[in-house]
Amino acid sequence: MKRIGFFRNDDRTGCDGMKKNNRILAWFTMVLLAFAIPYVGTRLFVRYRDVSDARIAALSSSRDVCILQNGNYRLIDCEEYILYVLAGLYDPSWNVEMAKTMAVLTRTAIYYEMNDQADTANGGGKIINEGDLKEIRIEKDELKQKWGKEYKQNMEMVYQAVKDTMGQVIVYDGRLIIPVSHAVSIGVTVSAEELYGTAIPYLVSVDSSQDIQSPEFSSTKIYSALRIKKEFGMNGEGKAFDGSENLGQTGVDGEKNKSETAGSAQNEEQAVDADALTVLEATKSGFVRKVNVFGTVVTGETFAQTLSLGTTNFHIDQVEEGYRIISIGKGSSLGMSMYGAGWKADQGSTYREIITYYYPETSIADGAAY
Repeated sequence: MKRIGFFRNDDRTGCDGMKKNNRILAWFTMVLLAFAIPYVGTRLFVRYRDVSDARIAALSSSRDVCILQNGNYRLIDCEEYILYVLAGLYDPSWNVEMAKTMAVLTRTAIYYEMNDQADTANGGGKIINEGDLKEIRIEKDELKQKWGKEYKQNMEMVYQAVKDTMGQVIVYDGRLIIPVSHAVSIGVTVSAEELYGTAIPYLVSVDSSQDIQSPEFSSTKIYSALRIKKEFGMNGEGKAFDGSENLGQTGVDGEKNKSETAGSAQNEEQAVDADALTVLEATKSGFVRKVNVFGTVVTGETFAQTLSLGTTNFHIDQVEEGYRIISIGKGSSLGMSMYGAGWKADQGSTYREIITYYYPETSIADGAAY
């Protein structure tokens, strides 16, 4: 007895049996190809087709951004502007739901800024100059240079994210939110009330414990006392650091905490130890507000920026080599954790679920109404 593939052939069937089996195999192969070719073709098409100007022009809203390009001013639709902002932010590790999440956050931020600057001179919030936006647009040529052979694939992902969420924004109680985000949280997000003393219902603490898995979750640096003094531009007496005058920490609403005025700072400077590097004040989650830098009081923000810590959540220990500074998280831990959002997207959460998780009590709405 002989077997050919999945079909039995024996001496009783002879050549006729073999022909019949071959016909069945051929039919089976054709069925497989009928399903495989469209799938493979679609994948290749999506991977290698370019996002044409015509497709981009199909992205439309009721808002425009005035840009300067090649020495000339011109208006482009806000959705096109969002496309090139998102492209600059895009990480190839994102899946489609994470890309959509960032598209909605970007659009909400831009709409919020347009409304905030709305007046008759700029079309009542419907037109804004690019220079008045915080979001940075990346030119197509820059993207091609940055991505190389992955340009078409990455641009297609970005385009689909913008197209699939076109016009969608995040709102709370009938108003656009401030879509604050950060790279990696401390394991939980923190509230605006803790950081800035002002409660904002959608900027509250939520669990983001998956952030602990991030390679950027913590960082340890060791400095000598002399190195720190040099970084702060101090002389041997710990003096002449201009940043000591900037003791106010700016909040979400653009105001400084009253407890951190320059006047109170001057009183503290007289009492601090000129031979020590210590944290003077921090929130309950460890975000530093004030540091004594060898007799000069500076804000946690100034300290973190000067030493490139990436966050104001840090701890200082004195060790044999000098001072060990351990920082936790990356960014403010306020609002949405991008690492946490990416993790949730990989686990199957939709962009709507991610957004409403990190911004509780919000909803996604049509931006045309805002």
